[in-house]
Amino acid sequence: MSISDTIDLLFSDNPDAKSTLQDVSDLIKQKHGQDLWFCELMGRRWAFRAGSPKTLTGTYRYLLNEDWGIIADNICISLNEWKLICSCLKRNLERNKN
Repeated sequence: MSISDTIDLLFSDNPDAKSTLQDVSDLIKQKHGQDLWFCELMGRRWAFRAGSPKTLTGTYRYLLNEDWGIIADNICISLNEWKLICSCLKRNLERNKN
């Protein structure tokens, strides 16, 4: 099963974005060794909601939609895999919003 299929399944099994994003973070850490923070956006503030227990400096910020973003210190995933994961997260967060 691809990582995007697994992310889709996690969102379909649990409509709560925060706990699902924690599961996604755990999956990406396990599969790729990548630490991520998922943040809820409140104006200019990025508020941690799920992800790595490790303290991150936030070198990389990626906007998923107007409500959610990802923070990482480095990206150790291939560019194609990163794009696939972000696209899948965007789709599921938008679907989950409605």
